[in-house]
Amino acid sequence: MRLDSYASKRLLRIIPALGAVFVAALLVFSVQPMAARSLLAWYGGAPMVWAVSLFFFQACLLAGYLYAHLLATRVRTGAAVVIHGVALIAAFVFFMPPLPDSAWAPAGTEAPAGRILLTLLTTFGLPFAALSATTPLVSAWTVRAGAGDAVYRLYALSNAGSLVGLAAYPLVLEPALDLSGQAALWAWGFAAAGAMVLPAGVLAVRAARGRRTGARGRDRSGRGAAFHPAAFGLAAIGSLTLIAVTTHLTRDVAAAPFLWTLPLGLYLVTFIVAFRGGSPYPRRLVPAALAIFVAACLWVWFQDITYGALGNALFAHGGASLGFLFFACWLIHGELALRKPPASGLTGYYLSLTAGGAAGGLAASLGSPLLFPNVWEYPLALVLAAGVASVVPKRDGVGGRAVGRRLLPAGVALGLALAVTALEHRRPLRAERSFFGVVRVMEAYPGTEGWRRDLWHGGIAHGSQWMRPDRRREPVLYYYAGTGIDAAMRLHPRRRLAQPLRVGVVGLGAGALLVHSRRNDVFRFYELDPQVEEIARSTFTYLADTPATVEVVIGDGRLRLAEEDAAGAPGWDVLVLDAFTGDAIPVHLLTREAFELYARRLAPGGVLAVHISNRHVDLAPVLRAHSVDMGMMALLMVSEPAPERFHYESTWVLMSAEGSLLVEPAVLGAAGPWVGDAAVPADHFRWTDGYSNLLRVLR
Repeated sequence: MRLDSYASKRLLRIIPALGAVFVAALLVFSVQPMAARSLLAWYGGAPMVWAVSLFFFQACLLAGYLYAHLLATRVRTGAAVVIHGVALIAAFVFFMPPLPDSAWAPAGTEAPAGRILLTLLTTFGLPFAALSATTPLVSAWTVRAGAGDAVYRLYALSNAGSLVGLAAYPLVLEPALDLSGQAALWAWGFAAAGAMVLPAGVLAVRAARGRRTGARGRDRSGRGAAFHPAAFGLAAIGSLTLIAVTTHLTRDVAAAPFLWTLPLGLYLVTFIVAFRGGSPYPRRLVPAALAIFVAACLWVWFQDITYGALGNALFAHGGASLGFLFFACWLIHGELALRKPPASGLTGYYLSLTAGGAAGGLAASLGSPLLFPNVWEYPLALVLAAGVASVVPKRDGVGGRAVGRRLLPAGVALGLALAVTALEHRRPLRAERSFFGVVRVMEAYPGTEGWRRDLWHGGIAHGSQWMRPDRRREPVLYYYAGTGIDAAMRLHPRRRLAQPLRVGVVGLGAGALLVHSRRNDVFRFYELDPQVEEIARSTFTYLADTPATVEVVIGDGRLRLAEEDAAGAPGWDVLVLDAFTGDAIPVHLLTREAFELYARRLAPGGVLAVHISNRHVDLAPVLRAHSVDMGMMALLMVSEPAPERFHYESTWVLMSAEGSLLVEPAVLGAAGPWVGDAAVPADHFRWTDGYSNLLRVLR
């Protein structure tokens, strides 16, 4: 094709915008995991930190797209370039580098979602909104320069840049730089993006002025509808699906960037494929594949909650739910691409699409904890996606079936989702949901010798108790005789001298550790979730039955321990780290800085007991690395399960600077060897507040 052909000329008009769109999108999506991670240590590593952060960035994206729409439709191009330049300069001067100040750390009584949103707004709001306006604004400027409908390919390029930025964070930035280094690099990237955006605007102004005057020379970018209901609705379903799948995966593993970015990366890939040009999606393949993965998600979920028969629950859930997410979003985004208006109305279309994404994010991140007692947004996403596949218009001779028959797959998915949801939430004695997750109390065999109550967080048991009066102080789950925590309590030098113990415990659960308490002992529990304390007091009897003095402190355990350290409070004879979100210890409790704090909070001869039982990750190398670097003796103690006595496999690490307890023959004899990566831990297991690598510890 000759360079002076019409198509080539239109392509050349897009070239000045390519760099600006790609770099801006890369920065927009690399900052999101960095921002959320900077807050995790303040909110107990709760997976909802990511959900709320994602909603915030969707809202800021909406603000940026609205700003771009107004500039493109209400302001002349030259003035718009000047206004946008001022916004970029102000964002760089007043917000760089973008990291929240420690003054934003919560005191423990605030509503978490509101404070997270306010923290993000004052730290990232203007830079993110200004940068996110790049794609619609530069696209509108390029349309004025005569690019035509080819400008929609900039949207695919924008999502490609987003995907690169998203992948770069866990694979490049997080392993290589701490948070301050990441923020500094992002600040310079912001400056580079601004340097690209403004010349793209200037070139568009010159190109527009050079065209012939008259109807063809007028601004056409503002024509067309300002709101597209179908785009809004489809985008809302896609966004809700993204957050629902992410929450489903992270509640039992960890709120870690790579587990956030993988679903979001698939989400972006479907945008790229749908808007690349040509057919947005294969209309026979995608709905069929979607139906298969909806069924797979329901089957895996059913197997896990009824039989626990999955060999590796993480990969089973991950494979099914990520496959579902990919095909659901490919279908949804393909339908969005089929509905795009002429380029003259692209800013209104982009605005509608972004508004739908924000609405879906709002429903999944803030609405769901208020409306649903469990993570019901996940089965809701399965049903909505099946519904979209059922009712989208049939084209090219694919369909023609009656509406009732077309809705049959959605009806079947709805019935199965309701059945499995009811099964997971079956007959709870109590069920509560808050920002920090879903807590349920299940009761088994009431009135019999096997009468038992179980406390569940997500899909993991966090405490149990035999309810017959003569069995209430019988240890179960992870705390029975022969476990690491049993050794730390029973064989502690002060216990052997008949002296009381001072015990600090990060994580309350049902209060089951109190089976090891004695008269005159002092126990202080640090519990992040207020609803857990209420359930422990009202539904279980450990707190009421104990002869020890017990206090429960609400708030993040690490923050509360740091406050005590600063105040010079006396140390603990035994400090227990038993905090889990689902099946995962929050990462901020496992860093070098955290362990240095724990060491300072130990009394002379004190012992740190860390519970690391986990189906998905092996944290032994991380703890071994900390013990080596800090000069502390550490023992790994793994106890075999006894299902008939309701004893789970229990893995503990005991650490002490003085080691008097750890050299006891009874303790040494029960300890196992450090093997594999834990024998000589590599540098990537030396986690800090600025660096951690969960990929390295996956089982």
